[in-house]
Amino acid sequence: MNKNEDPRITVLRVWIFTFFAGTGFGIALSYWNTHLFVPTFLSQQHQDGLGECARNLRGLALALEAYRRDHGHLPENQNHLRPKYLRKFPNCPEAKRMTYRTSFGPRIGKNPNDNPDYYLVECSGDNHKKSWVALNAPQYDGIQGLTIR
Repeated sequence: MNKNEDPRITVLRVWIFTFFAGTGFGIALSYWNTHLFVPTFLSQQHQDGLGECARNLRGLALALEAYRRDHGHLPENQNHLRPKYLRKFPNCPEAKRMTYRTSFGPRIGKNPNDNPDYYLVECSGDNHKKSWVALNAPQYDGIQGLTIR
């Protein structure tokens, strides 16, 4: 501070500097939160949907196994699972509708020995692309179990 300078002006300069520095810091912090936290939060929501979809696939696979145990073979189609083995078909949480497709037989999916009792249940479509999951995935098959690619 200069001898001829009024102390009130110096306080005013400090206040203005603090105001602008604080405002700049606040803007930077809000930018950081918006661009780092929000996408992580949204990604977590999609991951939760993917987990629920995987649980639905396991439930369908359990119903198929129960049907095979009771009848000695897999059903002709997934509609034979209702109402005894499934009360209702689940909806994919990302698609908000029933997207599960079931395939049976020797030349389906990853069936290396052409096993006639093989089944594949998949979430049909690109419902989980926001979670970086491939088309028609996740999948559950009678040999490998759950596959999320």
